[in-house]
Amino acid sequence: MFSPVCAAAGNWWSDNGSGHKWTTPANWGQNHVPICSEDITIDVQGDSASPVIESGDELCCNAFKFKTGKMQLKSASLQVNGWGGAGSWGGGTAELLLSDSTLDAEGIFYVGNSQTGRMTVKNGSSVRISNTLWIARSENNAPASGHLFIADGTVEVNWLRVDNSQLSTGKINITDGSLTINADQQDLANQLKSEGFIKAYGGHPLAEVEVRLENGKTIIQTQIKTFPSDLNADYVVDLEDFSNLGECWLSDFENDNYSETADLEPSGNITKQDLKQLAISWLSLKSDVEISIDNNNQLHQISPYLNGTCVNTCFDNDQRWSNGIIPQRITELGAEVLRYPDTAKGGWHWQECPGAPAWRDSWETDPDSFYYFEDKSVCQSEHTMDIDDYRYWCYVLDVEPFITINFQSGWRYNRIQDSLNETLALVQHCKNNNYNIKYWRIGNEPFNMTASELAGIVNMFVPAMKQIDPNIEIIVNTSNHFNTPYSAPRWSEFFELAGDKVDYADLHCYWRWGDKDEPAENLATWENFINDVPITAEHTEWAGEHLTYNEEINNFRSRYSQYGIDVIISEWNAGPLWHRIERSHYQAALIQSEMMMQFIKGDLFMATRWPGSWGAVQGDRAFIDPETLQPRPVLKAMNLFNSILGETLLSSDSGVPAVPCVSAYNEEDNKLFNILLNKTGSRKKILIENSSPVQSAQVQILSAQNGDVWRDSALLNTADSIEKGNSVYYSLPAYSLALCEIQL
Repeated sequence: MFSPVCAAAGNWWSDNGSGHKWTTPANWGQNHVPICSEDITIDVQGDSASPVIESGDELCCNAFKFKTGKMQLKSASLQVNGWGGAGSWGGGTAELLLSDSTLDAEGIFYVGNSQTGRMTVKNGSSVRISNTLWIARSENNAPASGHLFIADGTVEVNWLRVDNSQLSTGKINITDGSLTINADQQDLANQLKSEGFIKAYGGHPLAEVEVRLENGKTIIQTQIKTFPSDLNADYVVDLEDFSNLGECWLSDFENDNYSETADLEPSGNITKQDLKQLAISWLSLKSDVEISIDNNNQLHQISPYLNGTCVNTCFDNDQRWSNGIIPQRITELGAEVLRYPDTAKGGWHWQECPGAPAWRDSWETDPDSFYYFEDKSVCQSEHTMDIDDYRYWCYVLDVEPFITINFQSGWRYNRIQDSLNETLALVQHCKNNNYNIKYWRIGNEPFNMTASELAGIVNMFVPAMKQIDPNIEIIVNTSNHFNTPYSAPRWSEFFELAGDKVDYADLHCYWRWGDKDEPAENLATWENFINDVPITAEHTEWAGEHLTYNEEINNFRSRYSQYGIDVIISEWNAGPLWHRIERSHYQAALIQSEMMMQFIKGDLFMATRWPGSWGAVQGDRAFIDPETLQPRPVLKAMNLFNSILGETLLSSDSGVPAVPCVSAYNEEDNKLFNILLNKTGSRKKILIENSSPVQSAQVQILSAQNGDVWRDSALLNTADSIEKGNSVYYSLPAYSLALCEIQL
């Protein structure tokens, strides 16, 4: 629970009570509900939830400092006697939503003050601010983003200020509502309108912003222009309009509903010229991509374990994790599983030498060997992330542990019994300490062994491990490939000899992995990514059929169904370019996004990205910068996917191969989700049609900064959208990723 040290002068949201209700005294730091003379702070962190406002609640405070969280007022009121804001004074993102509610503020009110803030005013809500409404204020060089959305609501302010600069972005979107400024700010309003910062209906091509001065007040309203081709007045030209025109034509102009409007080229008759006019309108206004989603057309539950990552005993030491930044980044990533250790095939000895350097082995005695290292004092370094440290962080991060045992040292040095004893001691240690580690992998990439030799190890180790803990489940990585001339017979032989001992087959998927001297056409370049529609699991000639990852996963599972195994991918990413060819962090994020889409469609059980927080081969593939630990674009991309992990996958298709999508449904909240990847160099008009009416929608778009995909940075912003009937309409930039969340 959150309990700020410096908030004693006022009151603060602690969420220490029950039900998360605003009106519960125990949910506030001062153990009483805020009063009108009291400054309050709401900063939702960790396991805390945002305040729940019930219908009829009348809220009051002096200063309203809403830093992080999502607060909804439905048929309620909020009186702010001082200053306040949504998304204020550092933190994450704060969203304030008013539905059939009122907000009265006497002081300055911010939407996005040195952070991200959003305020939605809809369903007859009204906002009155007796001072300045300031949208997107950047202070002390801190970036700010502010978005005001008015839908069937009214906002009245004494003064408006919208900052749009390199550090701040402010937007106003109005549908069926108005913004009134009690001063003459026509010039500002018209400037914001011309620059696209004030939009009507999310930028609908037929919508326009109206600015006028009335009794000394600046009135900003919007409307959708009428146009003759929209015969049924639903603000879109579609097949219904063609049908209506046909009705008039076939009924010899006697359809009273459309007899006047269907005569598009006035002649007193319905002719082919009217049909031509209708077709022209349709072609100019129709969407580029149309997706139909039916929440009853369900496929499977998406695994929550697809956004995992790895922990490396060499790089992820106590010193590196002690300041809490890496754990924070893993939380931001949304990882639900953490693989450990990353150096098992090198020489990880959990008791004897957990601190060995990367891919070195304390059992090696030959100074000329790759595995040898001289300074054995590092073996027991206090800074090493050992098994107990690792399990502690799993508890803190609330992630599923996943351990790889090291039998390969025993195989390499003819000490198999020692490796078995070491493994059994590890299983017993975890059992004795109630570590509840379920997933155990037998080695990593044991490709210097035959399938029968690996089966012999599995048949020796697994029964002994399960004698100690019968609840463990076993993972084996026999080959990195699904169905190549090399991998297929290897998997078949292994399963025939040891399939009854295994629960999961582990494959390693690096899209377009190539050796250092391979030509560029074989590598994971940006050019190959945008031309591979869709990307495929195997791309080289010797690999055989080129199938998507989801096709390969399903085929593999079916091929070995008699053994009852499922599939995981414990290493995946874009293939390295060996520092020969440029690829931006943003480009790597989009490559990983399409891979994730295919993992979801393939009903993959688990996936852990490699590398984790360190550089490894090529640093653009890590989700954070190995040196600064700042987030990379892929972290933002995977945050969008976190919204659908654990939900029910729905059948959906964009109909455009270069714009793949996945859709999901949350039955409890009655929400639909659609993730869309635009691999093309042009902006796309997106229309999502649902089987049920849309109550509201929110679209988040990850795009390249200034549209430049060769820059390492990326922007994650809330986009304008239109909700009408069963449909959602929005615009998707070139080379971008979008999440549309739809409340039914």
